[in-house]
Amino acid sequence: MKPKNLTHHRVNTIPYFAHPKKGLVFLFERKDPKFKAPFQEGGFNGIGGNFFGDMKHLSPQETIGVEINEEFWLSEEMRESYGDITNGAFEDTSREGFVIQPTKERVNLARKIGDIISAPEYAFTAVETYQPPFSKNVSSNAVTIFTQNLSEGEFLFIDKSLKENDFVMRTDDHRYGGTQTRGISLETINGRGGISPKFSWAFGYHLDKAINGGFIYGATDKEKETGVVRTMNPRLFRLEKLDLDSECPTYEKMKSLGFDYSRK
Repeated sequence: MKPKNLTHHRVNTIPYFAHPKKGLVFLFERKDPKFKAPFQEGGFNGIGGNFFGDMKHLSPQETIGVEINEEFWLSEEMRESYGDITNGAFEDTSREGFVIQPTKERVNLARKIGDIISAPEYAFTAVETYQPPFSKNVSSNAVTIFTQNLSEGEFLFIDKSLKENDFVMRTDDHRYGGTQTRGISLETINGRGGISPKFSWAFGYHLDKAINGGFIYGATDKEKETGVVRTMNPRLFRLEKLDLDSECPTYEKMKSLGFDYSRK
């Protein structure tokens, strides 16, 4: 059988807190208002990144760790490139490649947040196929979702830090200027008090599955039943569920199942 080509393997984590009054609250990336309009501009997405076939990562578990380290200024490369933040010189030095210049205080907060969300648990893996006009051509990619249950203290620290820094925290928030790191409740996602926000790619589907599939601990029966009301137009997207073990598959395992990461 000819292998099914995947353009890449998307890996996202969903840090969350079951707030006693607000219900489920999540920590997401919010895309730039100009990102891939008219379908995805300002859309919410899980924190993470992509694996491509020419990378040396062994599994989505490794990829999400690398992405968190890079996004929250924890990687060795970031520490070497921006090491002078520790002595205060960084604030007075303009860095190329950033629309918003990082500060010592903000980077130190980001590192603390990165440490907090560095213990994600595997949830599930699936294959997404997008149709025009959402994508230029019909294309498929894999996606692996992780979740992490935050304590009240962790959530309050993250929420306070984001609000006090205009939701600019990760490297991408500084690099692009319009991207943000934000907390958002399921009630807000489902349109309470206004119009439901968009999601980037098919992330709404995966958040819905995480909630009603039992991967978000502390979700009420009502939250599980309702899930995410607005996900994505099914004419633009198809989801293929994979019959996998409960453990996170390696990329070699995905290849053994008949998938190819050659970026054709």
